[in-house]
Amino acid sequence: MYGKTLSFLMEFYISHLTKDLERITLADGKLKMEIPTQTEGKCRLFLNLIRPVSDDPEPELPPSSILDALSHLSLYRLQERARQEVEAGEVAQASRRLQYLATHLLSIGDRELAHTVLVEAEHIQQSRHFSKDGDKRIKYGTRSLFLPSGLEQE
Repeated sequence: MYGKTLSFLMEFYISHLTKDLERITLADGKLKMEIPTQTEGKCRLFLNLIRPVSDDPEPELPPSSILDALSHLSLYRLQERARQEVEAGEVAQASRRLQYLATHLLSIGDRELAHTVLVEAEHIQQSRHFSKDGDKRIKYGTRSLFLPSGLEQE
């Protein structure tokens, strides 16, 4: 893994900050991981994430890679919410959410997954539950949006 680039998107929830705090340590330690596609297998990364704290921060534009990752995360969460709504019996809301997801998938050029999502939205309206195959294809299809180019799941 040495010399190769890995990207991680981490979400932190910070419950309370004291007024006199100038910097906050978000993480300090090491991240151990196993990468199945790598011959070396195991990898460890030392982390020391510290950020300044300010009442009036300077506006920063996030890198496009972060915006892309957040967009893909939102799409994944849409299908997760639709699944929860179906379980709660909110079929109409789940179907609308899936249609919204399909529209966004079309906008990023994923026609096949968008079609699968639309077919599943129709199936949900008729049967009040996900089909086994559709459920898996949507879940893993939106999850694969996080993979680097060229590593998409079959």
